[in-house]
Amino acid sequence: MQLGILLNSMKRMLDVLRPNIEAKFKAWSSCIPDGGNAAPGDRLSEVTVMLRAKFRSYLQAVVEKLVENVSFP
Repeated sequence: MQLGILLNSMKRMLDVLRPNIEAKFKAWSSCIPDGGNAAPGDRLSEVTVMLRAKFRSYLQAVVEKLVENVSFP
């Protein structure tokens, strides 16, 4: 049950919340001073790539465990 909540939460962050956060960054871009290490959008992209990779690996691990647990006659 908790694994399902984790996977659904990650999926929601990637599909629903990320575009909203990106839109806020774009709206605030005129207020953010230049000179930082990286633009907020770049950081957001890095985090998104990491979350997508982790989501895929977690999902693959779940599927592999399910296949192991299925008994064939």
